[in-house]
Amino acid sequence: MHKLAPSYSVLVEYTGNARSGVSTKSGTPKPFWIIEAFAQFPGERYPQAFEIFTFDHAQVKPAGFFEIPVVFTRKDGRPALDLDYAAARPVTAPSNRAA
Repeated sequence: MHKLAPSYSVLVEYTGNARSGVSTKSGTPKPFWIIEAFAQFPGERYPQAFEIFTFDHAQVKPAGFFEIPVVFTRKDGRPALDLDYAAARPVTAPSNRAA
């Protein structure tokens, strides 16, 4: 019997800052973006800075807060957790943020 996994999501604040470039490693120029963001992880007092690397310009969001679902995947034969950036949905800013 399979049990349905609970739904998890992470609150992410996009800063609106993104760098871009063109990768030529494959021989074909391919544009990419590196997006600055902060995530509020369970058990952490303060949001944690991280960068999102993407080849998909649609994942470059305006500054603001987004709820992003966590998805369970497999990488190199091991279970892994990833954020599903394509499913990010805007939310209002939390009112209890530390100054």
